Amino acid sequence: MCVAALLLLGGCVTGDRVWPEGTLAPAEEKSGEKRVWIESRPAGALVEVNGRVVGHAPLYVNVPVTSHGFFPDRTTISAHFLAEDQSFGPVGVNANFGVMEMVPASVVFTPFTFWPLGASARQ
Repeated sequence: MCVAALLLLGGCVTGDRVWPEGTLAPAEEKSGEKRVWIESRPAGALVEVNGRVVGHAPLYVNVPVTSHGFFPDRTTISAHFLAEDQSFGPVGVNANFGVMEMVPASVVFTPFTFWPLGASARQ
């Protein structure tokens, strides 16, 4: 019982490394890439991955992935829509994924939201 209390209060220890309190496990290293289907409604949005232009939706993009299917680093997938009224300017939507967040099979962008496949709507 005392050992469990010490582990809960002291953070996690793996080997000789101490992980911050509240950390369940260390981040995994990149082990490959996964293809993610990117779609926009309306079609044709300019897509970027971490600031690098990859093309116009719909398309597949390759993103880094760990051996368990998570993002190894913070990753941003963006869609830029052209506004019908050019005085309004382009509309950009970012899908920000954190370390150890599961890589979705697809992401659907609309001018103010995005949805990873199988997840509830996020804004």
